[in-house]
Amino acid sequence: MIAVLVTLGAVAAPAAATPVRPAGAKTPLGTERLSNERTLTRSAHPLYRAPLRRAPAASSRRVGRLRLQTEDGYPELYLALSSRRVAPGAVWIKVRIPARPNGQKGWVRREALGLLHVVRTALVIDTRRSRATLRRAGKRVWRAWVGHGAPGTPTPTGRF
Repeated sequence: MIAVLVTLGAVAAPAAATPVRPAGAKTPLGTERLSNERTLTRSAHPLYRAPLRRAPAASSRRVGRLRLQTEDGYPELYLALSSRRVAPGAVWIKVRIPARPNGQKGWVRREALGLLHVVRTALVIDTRRSRATLRRAGKRVWRAWVGHGAPGTPTPTGRF
């Protein structure tokens, strides 16, 4: 069981420009996957407090608003999951919302986010085996035994 996935480091790079749809995929035409959260992750800082929508449309229900800073005063970072071109010049990005409950997602207009940063490094914590594994581009480069939460204070699971 993977308990925690933490991405480390960032290298600035533009997102791929051409939306793709693999054969047999159930994603709408014009949708491109930006992160697989294992070997490739893209993220961006918000440029302004834009609304987050349930679907990639301005008329869709609002599920939140981009935050510029974390509770600690650091720049907020949003994981970019996919992009969708809904009309010429209208691109939406599906992001993971860094808020409780964990796992929330929303859509935001592309222009509300800064440059997409590419990360190919992941630290995976396996609480069942008490092992940490560092991977770069999907290849294991380091592994070690680790301590983690006790029964009364368990290690939170999820993707961080």
